[in-house]
Amino acid sequence: MKHEEFSERLRRVIFDSAGEARAMRHRFIGCEHLLVAMLAAQSNAAEALRSYGLTYDTLRIMVDNRSVKLEEPRKLSEFTPEVDPLFERALHEARTLRHDTVEPEHLLLALTNSEPNAATELLVEAGCDLGEINQSVMTLLATESVQAKDAKRLLQEALELSQENFKAARRRYAQAQDRRDLALGLVGWEAEGQRERHDELLDSFKEAEKLRDLLIAVASRL
Repeated sequence: MKHEEFSERLRRVIFDSAGEARAMRHRFIGCEHLLVAMLAAQSNAAEALRSYGLTYDTLRIMVDNRSVKLEEPRKLSEFTPEVDPLFERALHEARTLRHDTVEPEHLLLALTNSEPNAATELLVEAGCDLGEINQSVMTLLATESVQAKDAKRLLQEALELSQENFKAARRRYAQAQDRRDLALGLVGWEAEGQRERHDELLDSFKEAEKLRDLLIAVASRL
């Protein structure tokens, strides 16, 4: 299947799963290798797995002991037939939750919601409850979604305030320009004072403009 909707984090998990299979000298890349790579990553999926006391080293040993090793490690391993349907299921999970990209969390949901496979057998063997893992992932995703919405709201408020500050700074700067132009015909400290005030407001205006542009750039990425 095409992976355009896969996030960089999920692509990294997939890439690392191939590395795990090669390092173990296994013939194929299976769901179990994806699970090992998922546990090694920084994600809600890994957090849900670690909540059961699972560690990367422990799971890796369990996976390593389950497969026949090749005499020599191969440069490229192939995915087992059960992996592609798993990716399809992960895409379905993401779309069901109305998420824009497929993340490791959706892959873990797909694992726990699919037919028994090498990865789910390992989880059960390790004493994990698949239903509880599923619920844990859903809770973590919901919490992350709320936090993201809060962050976006706070950024929008900051942007609106920045826009107001920018407009105020622009008005003050325009007024200073007018006073400076009037002061050009003056001499002594009065003209100098108007020029200094103009320069101060120009700096303030530029700072407000930079902050506004920065907030606009950040908001456009949310």
